[in-house]
Amino acid sequence: MVMSAIRDILGHIEIQTALAARKCSHRPKKHVIMKGQVHLAVIENQSRKNYCVLCAADILARAENKLLSIKQGLAPVLSRLGEVPSLRGGRPLSQSTHATACEPPSS
Repeated sequence: MVMSAIRDILGHIEIQTALAARKCSHRPKKHVIMKGQVHLAVIENQSRKNYCVLCAADILARAENKLLSIKQGLAPVLSRLGEVPSLRGGRPLSQSTHATACEPPSS
């Protein structure tokens, strides 16, 4: 059985270096991203939002906590299947575990 590629749900988030000065999308009146500064870029619906390093740290911490909570919610199911999930970092499930976890319940 061939598994399809694992979807990258964070594919539209990246670190960029500003080619020109811009405002932080989170605090535009107080935070400026200067030309040459590294910042977080998030592409949503064909538009890009730019976040300064300070705001990016808060945004990423919140996202990390949310992902950790989601992974903890899946942990009991994975442990019943014999997989030991890594809550920090990750690896794909084995093909046999993936097939078992995703098969419809028997009637």
